[in-house]
Amino acid sequence: MADSTRQITVRAASDADLPQISALCERELHLDRTAAGYPALLMRRPRSVVVATCDGALLGAAFGSVTRSPVPDGVIDLIAVDGSARRAGIARRLVAHLEAEFLGRGCAAITVQGNSPCYLWPGVDLRYTPAIGFFEALGFSRRHCFVNMDVDLFEAPLDTAEDEKRLADSGIRVQRARPEDKAALQAWVGSGVGGAEEAWVEEIEVTLDNPEAGCLVATHREEVIGFVAYGLNQLHIVGPLAVDPAHRRAGLGTVLMKRCLAEQRDRLGLRTAEIGWAGPVGLFSKTLTATIDRAFWQYTKPLAATP
Repeated sequence: MADSTRQITVRAASDADLPQISALCERELHLDRTAAGYPALLMRRPRSVVVATCDGALLGAAFGSVTRSPVPDGVIDLIAVDGSARRAGIARRLVAHLEAEFLGRGCAAITVQGNSPCYLWPGVDLRYTPAIGFFEALGFSRRHCFVNMDVDLFEAPLDTAEDEKRLADSGIRVQRARPEDKAALQAWVGSGVGGAEEAWVEEIEVTLDNPEAGCLVATHREEVIGFVAYGLNQLHIVGPLAVDPAHRRAGLGTVLMKRCLAEQRDRLGLRTAEIGWAGPVGLFSKTLTATIDRAFWQYTKPLAATP
């Protein structure tokens, strides 16, 4: 526990703090394989970053952003505190700093969730048990639960040759998205077909602009009818995925997913991949032998000015 006689300062972060923040994330976020890169990932989009320091040492950090909805919410993207400095009120002070900023920007609530297109998790991983207790003690309410599923890329049945031939006979083609496909794909996603979300328009932009990431698109007589992407924020994570409802019974979603996973195995050399915000769970379990690896709770709390 931190020495209560030491003066802890909470302030806005500077560029000079980022190496220490990266080291803090790598040290404390032990469930995440690429945690050292999280600060740089989040800073691809404008964010508020606040740190807690004492005698020049960085003891905690928090990242916040604002949603683009008409009535915006403030989002806590990441919070981490050094294990030696816990129970000294550092996390509370970091959150209070973000709350004050969110209020000033007209936010109605503060949430703990993923804020597309650059995010880390859907919510709080249940295995980070102290974080669950922390947010509930601050009066946050649980909102949704999401899961990620792991796929063993050398055990899962990923061959699609026969299914792709069957689809091709009906005019359906699956291929790697090219730069010239971006406009049509974004237009299809923006229309909301197949459960596609508006935020995915920008996610497609980010994915196609990243040479390490990948995107597969399905077309029917040159018209987009589905897609899947990987590497939006982390190369081992799959998503988003959407398929036109009229073509789901043909098994197109399964072909897209298997092609995506095979590419992660063959192109990136991955042993396992992680399906983000996974569902339907039963389908992925049956067709990919996928298993639930991580579960996340989202949290929210209304914002009100402190008297």
